[in-house]
Amino acid sequence: MSEKETIVSSLRRAYGEYSERTALRINDQSWTYRELQAFARTFASEMRALSSGAFVAFIGNKNITAYAAIHAILNAGKAYLPVNPAEPLQRADQMLRNAGADQLVVAPDGVDLARKLLRKNSQIRTIYIIESDAELEKLESDFPEHVFIGPHPRDTSEQGLPPLPKLTDPAYLIHTSGSTGAPKAVEISHANLAAYVHNLTESFPIFPEDRVSQAPDLNFDLSVHDLFITWCRGACLVSISESERFAPGKLISDTQISVWTSVPSVIRFMRQLRMLKNNAFPSIRLTFFCGEPLDFDDARGWITAAPSSRLINLYGPTETTVAIAWHEVTLSDTRSMQGVVPIGRPFRDQRALVIDSEGNTTDINESGELYLSGTQVSRGYRGDDHGTSSAFLALDGKPGVWYRTGDIVRRDFSGELYFVGRRDTQIKLNGYRIELGEVEQAIQAETGFRSVVILTAHGKTKSVKTLVAFVQSREESVSESSLEDQLAQALPKHMLPSEIRVVAEFPITRNGKTDRRKLEDHLDNG
Repeated sequence: MSEKETIVSSLRRAYGEYSERTALRINDQSWTYRELQAFARTFASEMRALSSGAFVAFIGNKNITAYAAIHAILNAGKAYLPVNPAEPLQRADQMLRNAGADQLVVAPDGVDLARKLLRKNSQIRTIYIIESDAELEKLESDFPEHVFIGPHPRDTSEQGLPPLPKLTDPAYLIHTSGSTGAPKAVEISHANLAAYVHNLTESFPIFPEDRVSQAPDLNFDLSVHDLFITWCRGACLVSISESERFAPGKLISDTQISVWTSVPSVIRFMRQLRMLKNNAFPSIRLTFFCGEPLDFDDARGWITAAPSSRLINLYGPTETTVAIAWHEVTLSDTRSMQGVVPIGRPFRDQRALVIDSEGNTTDINESGELYLSGTQVSRGYRGDDHGTSSAFLALDGKPGVWYRTGDIVRRDFSGELYFVGRRDTQIKLNGYRIELGEVEQAIQAETGFRSVVILTAHGKTKSVKTLVAFVQSREESVSESSLEDQLAQALPKHMLPSEIRVVAEFPITRNGKTDRRKLEDHLDNG
């Protein structure tokens, strides 16, 4: 595709050129490009006509309703807002209100959350139902004041699609963890998305014969990579269930997946299960890992299991549209830093600067903070002017807007970038970006305890393995298990600590601050 056209242009071209090819496979069911276009025809015009709002939300995850919603919303000239059915009510409500979303697509797995939202959020006016389901029909009878639009029995084959969106229009809104306690809404435009898909597929072509994995949840921005490198090239998207995500060996073989994408954690799980045997996955020709530091030993194990595949390590914050830099890993190229694969160099027309604490560009092999600029960089955070102005900056003598990543990196003599660490309390866990401050604030708000510290346990690759919460309380009646149940109502699953420890007193440094190092020792000693 061209970076001068929107994703919707590419989708509509694929509907025509590949109409009878399989576009989507979920378990044993499949849908063609013609069938996905039919979903778009059924709902897009009404989505456009019934609201002037820019965003349409959907509640559902990796089912036909969720995938069809993306096609319908984009073809309506709107931007999609994915809401995971497991999202806590308060957080989901914040997301919809911030987006001004008054239209909602509900999948069968999203009925419970939708019911709670309809009681709480008065701005929601129109609900779309793509799959027939008894619970969804009951939802309609329980909320007669709302407009419900279901699958139309009429023939929509001749119904035209709305006009194409502009490159400057938003394409999707992804929420990441925010240090203030509220999620950050990263707004990605059609120009951003087109630049990413163009850069990725020009460097690593995708063909109509490919079968592309789709493992991440749809509210995780790595899913954007899977969806659009596939559908813009007429290939088949293979949806991977929760149970198969970390042990996908049988699915890879059964479906003959040729392009694999996931977080690197998957390799470690598969190694533990002894799945990475020599030539275990001969069908895979192209592999992308993204979202966490990639250990070279893990990369070597994957290459052994998929010897016909190129292996690409992708790097990029959500604000830079999935990934903005890449490094190809080969067994003959052993470049790494403390065993971790480089994050590489930026795609075409994207730029990177490494700046030290004094504001100067660093020399080779000196650490500094990474700033990024280019056509993939987002316009900022919706509804958060302060956050946008703090992170998206103008730099003296440098054209364009620069995103301050918070990542500390080094650049080697060849221009390759290496991840060193973070300058703040933000971490990545299984590919999800998490602000530890948001987790601490959620525990404080839910439990009433003011002294809370979140610590992380790391693997040898510097990637975070788990979160542990320390809560200060002298009350003997405090139950750690009850606190865990309470917290599950406030935070999404990927942000929940694996363990909560109640201690009578936090250790204190000589300056009167909580001694996190001693708490870490307590963590190490169990």
